[in-house]
Amino acid sequence: MVHPHHCKYTPLILSSVLCTANCYLYTTSPPPFQWGRRLLLTKNNAPPRVQLSSSFYDDFDEESFYDDFQDFGEIGSFIDPNQDDKKKLKARDSESVDLMASLRARMSQVEEEDEEDDEDDYYDDDEEDLDVGDATFSSVDELIKFAQTKARQKKSGGADKTWEEENWSKPIPHIDKATGEPLDFDDVLKDGVVLIANPAKFYPDIAERVGKKKKGNKGGFMGGLFDDPFPTAPQLSGVSPALLAKFGIMSPPTPDQGADRRATILPVLFLIDRDPVMGCKAVTVNRRSGALIGDLATEWNKTSELGAFFIQPVWEGGTGTVITSQDSITVFDNSNINRRQLPLEMLHMCPYVNGSQPLSMCDGLYWGGDPCEVKAAMTDPRLEKPLTGFDFKFFFKDTRWLPSQLEKEIMDETWIVAQVSKDVIFRNRDRLGPMRSKSLWKEILELLGDDYKHILDLVYEEEDLEDDEDDDMY
Repeated sequence: MVHPHHCKYTPLILSSVLCTANCYLYTTSPPPFQWGRRLLLTKNNAPPRVQLSSSFYDDFDEESFYDDFQDFGEIGSFIDPNQDDKKKLKARDSESVDLMASLRARMSQVEEEDEEDDEDDYYDDDEEDLDVGDATFSSVDELIKFAQTKARQKKSGGADKTWEEENWSKPIPHIDKATGEPLDFDDVLKDGVVLIANPAKFYPDIAERVGKKKKGNKGGFMGGLFDDPFPTAPQLSGVSPALLAKFGIMSPPTPDQGADRRATILPVLFLIDRDPVMGCKAVTVNRRSGALIGDLATEWNKTSELGAFFIQPVWEGGTGTVITSQDSITVFDNSNINRRQLPLEMLHMCPYVNGSQPLSMCDGLYWGGDPCEVKAAMTDPRLEKPLTGFDFKFFFKDTRWLPSQLEKEIMDETWIVAQVSKDVIFRNRDRLGPMRSKSLWKEILELLGDDYKHILDLVYEEEDLEDDEDDDMY
């Protein structure tokens, strides 16, 4: 028998395998020697016999116990192993350490080879699945949109389109270049055109800068000699307070707030209707109200009908009258009779929404319809692909002009008129972590080309100059 205090190996770990007469328990000790142990329990509470074997898989050799533990002597005595046995044990330990080191090195090599193979497969898959061609991306959201478009094309089997074919903006002139006369606004202001704000009409500092350039060009060397010594205050020069109030701009952002912030505030409008008697109607497509559809659906008890749009923002189409006769979105009658008085209008991509109308200058976009009836139309079998909540924009106010008022503002260079693709209008512009996504105003002007770069530079050129000055200081 082996006394517990005399055993130099790890204490026995018993796992329960119970037998009625004789019961055997098998355990293993830690590496490098994986000795199997068998504890034989006898009847009548007799002392147990412990046997060790050299294999874990039940090929026990009963003599192995005595071969390895013969140096312990009888119970109650202890005999130190001789020097030769110590050397043998050290040699075995050294061999085991060398073996484990060799095994670890081999496994590390295999892991590195697997990682290289996985990396090659990753890039091969990317090259196969996402062919960017000659497309260039100025922001992460453009790359995401491009990948989503490719995925939809692959799913639907449609013909491939380049990024430029889906993301574009074209200017609509209102002046005849040959004669210098205004064109017929019936041909210019059609439903679906986009109005882009001129920053010189919204930001006093830019208006002052543009005014000085015009004066300098006209006056020459003596141009400013007899100017009014007390000119109009910069915060009012060239900017109409009524125009700012119409778009809720109570205090225009100053240059120190950054060009991106200023570009985000500049209005971009989508023209819905032009009537010679009623005037023009449009919605601002780059101004969030701060509310989500889910917030309003709960209040209106329309959670089932509007469930697909819960995370969609409610856009503030303007500061004018509410689209319906209601004074506020909070006073809404939930009865079926007044369902169409829901103070929300939609700009969307679904042709099968009852009551919607196509927009002539923006192929694939529709205006109107009852938001509570959209759920079924989104999965209409006639659609090329099922639509999602991201294919709809909801507005609860609009922007209106009196007859001929918008035309005068265009002639006064307050607005740039353009035709813009639906992909640009509906691009997701949520903030990407610390990085601000590109504003709709900036993207449209970039797509308009070099002829409109001077408008873009009114906002961004000053920031670039400030950066250059900061660099010169160091």
